[in-house]
Amino acid sequence: MFLIVSAAFVHWDAKRIKMHHPNFWIVAVALFPPMLVLYLIRRYQYLSQTKLSKRQVRELIKRRKSRARMKKADADRKAWSKAEKSYKKRDPDGFKETKERVEEEKEALREQFEDELAAQEKLRKHRMGVRN
Repeated sequence: MFLIVSAAFVHWDAKRIKMHHPNFWIVAVALFPPMLVLYLIRRYQYLSQTKLSKRQVRELIKRRKSRARMKKADADRKAWSKAEKSYKKRDPDGFKETKERVEEEKEALREQFEDELAAQEKLRKHRMGVRN
């Protein structure tokens, strides 16, 4: 009788609390009744574990991904800085020319962007019926 009741309790409880490997515990208690004591100990440990909500798990995953991205960005930044320094040492004149060319390209893109914004603003005012 005790064997049936203990196996039924383990079956009901293990499924209810979603314990890991519930079928193992059911069979173990049915074949070897002293395993009920081990089940109760393991049950207490399982129930006293800290459980995170779904939101907390999502935030944890986001935080880990963000840290990985930051690490990768730092490594890329260091590698780029190192490559830039070695290029600067090898060819100082070429480095200056390259840097000036890059700055000129940035300035040209900035002016193009400002022109596009001005055109969009003018079009928006025209559509809205705003007169200067």
